[in-house]
Amino acid sequence: LGPFKGQWGFQSVNGVTQAIGEEATLPRTEIANYGVFAVETLETDPLTYDFGFRIEPQSVTPEASSGYVARSFLPVSGSVSGLWKVDSANNLSLAFTESQRGPQAQELYVNGVHHATRAFEIGNPDLGMETSFNLELGYTFKQDWMNAELNLFNNWVNDYIYAQYTGE
Repeated sequence: LGPFKGQWGFQSVNGVTQAIGEEATLPRTEIANYGVFAVETLETDPLTYDFGFRIEPQSVTPEASSGYVARSFLPVSGSVSGLWKVDSANNLSLAFTESQRGPQAQELYVNGVHHATRAFEIGNPDLGMETSFNLELGYTFKQDWMNAELNLFNNWVNDYIYAQYTGE
């Protein structure tokens, strides 16, 4: 698109998940995810800029007899970065990303004994989206006799989704 070079795309993940038999800890659940994304680069010597975004409507619909309600999420993610070619041997970079994800069916609706982990797992049907932020500063040195790279980064996450042991 104009001075930008990159790719646009669409991704779809649709299906049904369920646990059956003795280990039936998850109700039959329909899953639908549709992702639209783009990654674009703009080169202006000595700077290169990269931009990206993704929007991914998600629905998780358990069977009605399970007693759970369907959930829908709209994760939106984006990134921006810059690379400065200081000279033929030295580069500096800076990147910022924000990424969201909706909880999976297992994180929402699991309820029962998980034999492999020897735990009784209980999902949380009220979970919201997880959001992560990432900041990275980089330096690269390239010569015939040596290549070196140093990256400093900080990641932080809001509403992190994980399996928490309660001791019960």
